Amino acid sequence: MSAELICSIVLGLMFVIGTWRDINMGLLGFIAAAGVGGLVLHQAPEDFLAGFPVDLFLTLVGLTYLFGFAQNNGAIEVIVRWCVKLVGGRIGLMPWIFFALTAVLISLGALFAVAIIAPLALSFARRHRINQFMVGLLVVHGALAGAFSPISVYGIFINDYLTKNGLTPAPLTLFLAPFVFNTVFAVVVWFVLRRRPGLRAEADGAHPHPESESERGTTIRLTRSQIPTLIGLIAMALSVIIFSWMWAW
Repeated sequence: MSAELICSIVLGLMFVIGTWRDINMGLLGFIAAAGVGGLVLHQAPEDFLAGFPVDLFLTLVGLTYLFGFAQNNGAIEVIVRWCVKLVGGRIGLMPWIFFALTAVLISLGALFAVAIIAPLALSFARRHRINQFMVGLLVVHGALAGAFSPISVYGIFINDYLTKNGLTPAPLTLFLAPFVFNTVFAVVVWFVLRRRPGLRAEADGAHPHPESESERGTTIRLTRSQIPTLIGLIAMALSVIIFSWMWAW
């Protein structure tokens, strides 16, 4: 049996076990790599661990921790409230704010941007009797639009992979193609579904829920943990953009 076939079988078993049992796929991957590399291919540990993507691992750990912290202490919700205040009383613009916010977050590396924004967006849509199905689709397509930016996890991975294999990456094309496609698709969704009742909040009565303090225009107060978190998010975004630009030149 060839090494390629063995690796394919082990990879398939990983997905089966990971689906059947609540076991982390990364842990299964380490076990599979050690088993196939060490026992089947008789490689030394430094050989089968040489393919471990250290840069990608550090990126995932750092970004997941940062955005997880921002979600837990309410910093992301503060950003959403600022966006609500930005559009004033024009509630109809909020689906596009959620689209843009999801695109920005995932383009900066927040892989779970949909999980962060979707509950806030759907809650807002339900409160203001906006089609929740339409808002949910715009959140998803916002994530797809920004997923392949040059500084996102997906964009970095693909561009690095192409470079390591002797191919010339095109970061701007990789970013703009899905961005334009998903933006156009979101516009179509918005035109088709914005006037339809869809998943509205009929069960909550004939009128929208009362607006929160932030939506009425009162000052949004930041906690001690939210201030450094927001500063960190801004600093990270600026540093990545600046260093990426400097590296390109």
